[in-house]
Amino acid sequence: ALLAILAQQGLLANLHTSPVSSMSLDEVDDDPMLTGETVVARPCLNVLFAEAIKGPLLSTDSEVQTRTLDLIFHYVSQESIPSKQVQVLVEENVADYIFEILRLSECKDQVINPCLRVLDLFSAAEHSFRKKLVIGFPSVIQVLHYVGGVPCHPFQIQTLKLISSCISDFPGIASSSQVQ
Repeated sequence: ALLAILAQQGLLANLHTSPVSSMSLDEVDDDPMLTGETVVARPCLNVLFAEAIKGPLLSTDSEVQTRTLDLIFHYVSQESIPSKQVQVLVEENVADYIFEILRLSECKDQVINPCLRVLDLFSAAEHSFRKKLVIGFPSVIQVLHYVGGVPCHPFQIQTLKLISSCISDFPGIASSSQVQ
C-alpha cells in the first residue's frame, strides 16, 4: 500500500533512474572512480523493481496480486516514466506473469480488470510487447469470451485493442475456433 501511494505521488519515478546505471561508457571513462565493471555490476533499479514484483504476482492470494498490479499501474502511468522503463518491465517478463494471472483468474473482475489496465499500458512498449502478446493471446481470448458476454463491460475496449493488435501483427495467430 505504501509503495502504491509513493507511485501515485510520482516518488518512485525518481528512484528508478540510478545515476550509475544510466551513465554511458564515455561518462565512465571521465570518472576515475567508476569502471565499466562497476556499471555492469550494479543492475538498473528498473530491473530490480521488475524482479521484486514477480514474487507477489506469483502469489496464490488474489488480493496480493491485485495490489501488485495496482502498484505497477500507478508506477507505469506516471507521466515522468519514459517508455524505456516500461520496456524494461516487459523485457523482464512481467507481462508473462500477468498473462498467467489472467489464465488462472477464472474471469473474476477483481483480477482481470487490473491485469488489463496494466497490459494496456504495457502496449506502449510496442516492439517488446508484441512478442509477449503472442504468448498471452490465448489468455486474452479467454477474457474476451467473458467481457463480451457482459453488456458494457468496462474492459471490452482494452481487450479488443489487445486482440486487434496481436492479429494485425501476426495474422495467422488466431485459430478458426478462436475467430468464432
